[in-house]
Amino acid sequence: MLDRWRLWIAVAVTLAVAALALWTLSPWSREPAPVPPPPTAEQEDDWIDRPTADEQHFLPGLPLGEGVTIGAPAIHANLAVFPVYAVQQHDVGPVVPIGAAVTGRQAEIREVSSWSYGAEVNQLVIENQDEARLMVLGGTVLRGGLQDRLISSDLVVGPREVAQVKVYCAERSRWNPFRDGVNTKHRFEPLSFLAGTQIWIAGHFEDNQSQVWARVADVNHRNEVTTMTGTLLATLAEPGFAAERNALAAEIHAYLMQWHDVVGVAYAIDGEVRSLRMFANHALFAAFRGTLGKTMAGEALIARAGQQDDRQQPEREVSTQDEVRELVWDLRDRGRLVADTRLAAGNVTRTHQSRRGYSSTTYWVPPEAGTGEQDWSAPQSVPLTTVVVARL
Repeated sequence: MLDRWRLWIAVAVTLAVAALALWTLSPWSREPAPVPPPPTAEQEDDWIDRPTADEQHFLPGLPLGEGVTIGAPAIHANLAVFPVYAVQQHDVGPVVPIGAAVTGRQAEIREVSSWSYGAEVNQLVIENQDEARLMVLGGTVLRGGLQDRLISSDLVVGPREVAQVKVYCAERSRWNPFRDGVNTKHRFEPLSFLAGTQIWIAGHFEDNQSQVWARVADVNHRNEVTTMTGTLLATLAEPGFAAERNALAAEIHAYLMQWHDVVGVAYAIDGEVRSLRMFANHALFAAFRGTLGKTMAGEALIARAGQQDDRQQPEREVSTQDEVRELVWDLRDRGRLVADTRLAAGNVTRTHQSRRGYSSTTYWVPPEAGTGEQDWSAPQSVPLTTVVVARL
């Protein structure tokens, strides 16, 4: 009897040991693998900014050219915003936006003369007082001086350089240094938005000051504002308009901040493609992202101004990536070269025109060491900016 109990005990122990061994080897007995910590912002940026060779070929959107695509739009009422992506980010060195430079007292924009009778309507001086290059976008609105102005072309001003640049008047009936009772001392403040595309076309591409004034007057008329001097800022700086524009611009800015390979933006209003603007790299685009957002938002609001109740307006189809691409291709492949201009401060601008609008590409030719002179024969393979605008 005792031997039988010993046999049962031995079998039970053997079975228990075997069960323990099986449990130890089973996946249920193992502790879960530790969850890796989320990547830091620096790690995320490193991954996004440095894709692998295979990942570089998978940019979202439709191709615009080699390594460049146009993404799907974000819709904000009558405004469609399209991000532009690029595989290759061209290093053009540090460039400071003109607004930041003037605010930080690293640059000054002034009339060509400190006397009213010596100043010129279509010329101003930009003085770079810093060691970094400055960049100005065509269409930048300048407040002050003897009258408000618009910068004509995208351009770069080199370190410690003084450049005379072309501008257009955006305030027809003032020619004195007092603006809103304050002496401007012939100096200007660059604002954080650009004039609308059609005003800029009249100036920069068509060199028609009278048409600039006419289109400024139309903007003020649409928005039912009155101004003694006829300034564009009667609308663009009006508090109610500015608040609405800035709110919409904040939405656009948040949308465009999602990607690190975005180098530009295109937009359409009421189903019509207005413009595309590209930069050499993401950092340069990011420096002007807020300005472009306010510009798009302002144009969309102006287009809506003066319309009847939205419920009575025919519903327009939303613009597509194909329509943006067709405009770009029309100007790039079928447009004719109408200007190859050397601007002040070593800038070269090449302009193409087609029946649908204009395109403009700006290069900067740095001065040669020692001589300080530009070598205009040097290759200009990397454009700083490319702009496409549609004539409406």
